Amino acid sequence: MTNIWRLQTNTASSDGQSIAPFLIEKRIAAIGWSLLDKDLERLSKGDSRKFEEIKNKRNLIKNFNDYENFYNKYKKQLYKDINCVRNLANSVKSGDLIWIRDRGIYFLGKVKENSKYNYCYEEEYLNKDAANYINSIDWIKIGDESSIPGSLTTAFIRGRTLQKIHKKGIPEFSKLEYNRLIDEKNIKDKKYNFDNFENDCETFFNYLSPSDCEDLVCMYLFYKKGYICIPSTNKNSTELYECVLLNYKTGKTAYIQVKNGEINLETKNYEHLINDNNEVYILTTKGKVTFSKEQHKNYIKEITSENLYHFVQNKDLKIQNIIPKNIKKWINFLSKKSS
Repeated sequence: MTNIWRLQTNTASSDGQSIAPFLIEKRIAAIGWSLLDKDLERLSKGDSRKFEEIKNKRNLIKNFNDYENFYNKYKKQLYKDINCVRNLANSVKSGDLIWIRDRGIYFLGKVKENSKYNYCYEEEYLNKDAANYINSIDWIKIGDESSIPGSLTTAFIRGRTLQKIHKKGIPEFSKLEYNRLIDEKNIKDKKYNFDNFENDCETFFNYLSPSDCEDLVCMYLFYKKGYICIPSTNKNSTELYECVLLNYKTGKTAYIQVKNGEINLETKNYEHLINDNNEVYILTTKGKVTFSKEQHKNYIKEITSENLYHFVQNKDLKIQNIIPKNIKKWINFLSKKSS
């Protein structure tokens, strides 16, 4: 089974910069927990002789067992855990694909049959806090955020340094991109095979970014209700709604709250926004909407992900002409790959 990984490239490097260019140059996938000299100085408590002794032991590390034994001897004074190093050494397997990001550009690398874990105490690796790595990774440039699904971009927002991406449709996309690029760049490598590519509601929303979802809700409400977005109301300071819309038919005002993911929403949080001339529309693609009061249903309306999915599948040109290009791109992509 091929696993898809996301690797953060912000370590405790001496220059404070992302180590992504270093990984690309060295053809490696690396993380921190490098047993830096400053960590060893903390262990030696200012004793220079003890520092050299500990440093010499560190420099004897050849494999993960050596690394783990060193860590276990000093762990209370070193790091909380080394789970990410353990995953890099033991869980990342031949054939797996790894995503990294460098200044907004995404790269994809394949773990080869000869890729293996290494620990390197050379100065340039320690300076980058990249002493733990697996080698023989050829990184291929994919592109910016518009080139990849939303679930991939949001996977870089939080979480562990190295973690799997399980979202539906992402493994298939990653394999397809790798297959496409080795053809395009004439790279000799075995292509990935997979049985099916589902074009369903869950996969579709995994491909949309948070802003794509907001745009889609606005287009849906324009077509269905006659609401037009007021651009100046789209501000970070309004946490409970994305923007304000105005109905050109009735003059009513609407607020929208859009969450793409497993986020639950409660209508009591929007109670202060409603009156006889205001409405609230809320969407959570994988979460649950709880109506705190029965009367909330008169003013607060739930839009379901299924509503929106069926909306974009409609071939009516009046609908297709108002769907933004970045959303239409994923509609067409899924339609082609699932047929």
